[in-house]
Amino acid sequence: MSGLPFAALVLCLCITAGDSQQFTIFVEHKQINVTVGGDALFSVRPSANIYNGSWSFNGRTVAQWINQSVSVDDALTSRAKLFISNGSLLLKSVKMSDSGRYRVNMVPTIGSQSSVTITLGVIAKTDGKCTLSSGAIVGIVVFFLGVTLIGGVSGWLITRKTDEIRDPPQSQYYTSMDSRRRSTLDTNTVKASQNDEHFPRNEQGLVLEDRSVYSDLKR
Repeated sequence: MSGLPFAALVLCLCITAGDSQQFTIFVEHKQINVTVGGDALFSVRPSANIYNGSWSFNGRTVAQWINQSVSVDDALTSRAKLFISNGSLLLKSVKMSDSGRYRVNMVPTIGSQSSVTITLGVIAKTDGKCTLSSGAIVGIVVFFLGVTLIGGVSGWLITRKTDEIRDPPQSQYYTSMDSRRRSTLDTNTVKASQNDEHFPRNEQGLVLEDRSVYSDLKR
């Protein structure tokens, strides 16, 4: 008979050791990012059965439960849903003001309570529209205008340089023409001098053509 109390004592010690295990809340993501208007799911999973728990945001309780009884803050009644099976929280149609740290605290049926924090980041929609400031837009416009102006001036200079190479200045053109004209006149003068040697000259040096009868008879 003395063996029965000893066996019962061992069984009680085993049960106590099992219950003394630390209670833990597992989190799928400690940082979640959602676009404005989307739904944010704060997914958690407790390591044991829960007796009660609560969610808070910026120190204000937004949802809590005890067994099957659930209470949600009036400001979030239409947007918040609590899953008492595991303590997860769903926040619908998030706003920029919903960004921040959400803390869940759970009390197990046996053991010590535990808590964990999840951070929500709400991303603003762009809708394909430009979100740059007016100063940034002005800077971009000035930059492109400067690039266009520089390109135009460079193109004009290149074109002008090409035209100068293709068509020399007027002064050079006329100088060349004068040189060729003087060369032609000098050549004609030499030829005329050579031809004048065959004709008689008067006292003034003019060449006179002999049209006398004697000249005809001489021929």
